[in-house]
This record gives sequence, structure tokens and C-alpha cells, in this order.
Amino acid sequence: EFKAMEKDMLERSAKREQDMRTSNAFKMNGNKLFKKRDYKGAIAEYTKALEARKDHKAVYTNRALVYLKMKKYTKAIKDCTTVLEIWEFLEEKKSKDDIAVKALVRRAQGYRAKKQYQNAVNDLREALSLKPSVPFNSK
Repeated sequence: EFKAMEKDMLERSAKREQDMRTSNAFKMNGNKLFKKRDYKGAIAEYTKALEARKDHKAVYTNRALVYLKMKKYTKAIKDCTTVLEIWEFLEEKKSKDDIAVKALVRRAQGYRAKKQYQNAVNDLREALSLKPSVPFNSK
């Protein structure tokens, strides 16, 4: 019985690793397209990356940045919120997590663009509480 469980655990682990490699490949393609300002292409690649690994937080923040560039603020806010939900429930190290700070800052940018200023301020305050040396810029 334990051998079967061990085999199952090893198979699941190997699949998760392969899924992450697949997700990273799509992410890298998305990054290249983003640098070329092919935002629709980048969104497509990031979406494929998330189909491979739904918990790949960096892909959500990357896609959120593209949505911000495309002025699709609600979608950017949604992606950042997803990152924060994953981070909150699955991460052990809660302090000084760069991905959470990035998600908070990008979500604040989305809120600012939608004139939801109090939400933007709340996110920026939380980002500062996690990492007091956060460089805030509008890029």
C-alpha cells in the first residue's frame, strides 16, 4: 500500500514539475512578445502558461501588466487578486514576498485608473508594510 502511495506521489510531483516547465516556456514566449509590444500575443502566451499551471503567480502579474498597458483595468485587478489569494493561502513566508508586493502595486495601478482611489491607497499601504523599500513608479 505504501509503495503505491509513494509511486502516486512521485508521479504527481513529476507531472507538476513538467507542467511548470511548460508554463515557464509559455511565460518566456509571452515576455518576448511583451517586449515587442505585441500585447495580444503576450496575453495568449500567458494564458497558455496559466492553463499549464494555474498557481504560477509570476504569470498572473505579467499578464496583469499587459492588461494595464491595454487599459483593461478590471482584468488586471482580477489577475492581481488571484495572485494575492494564491499567496495568502498557499505560501508559508508571508513577509517581504516580492510577488505579493508586485501584485499589490499593479492592482493599485488598476484601481487608480478606475478612480477607486481608496482601494489603490490600501494596496499601496499593504505593499509598503510588506516591503518598506518598494520603489513606486508608474511603469
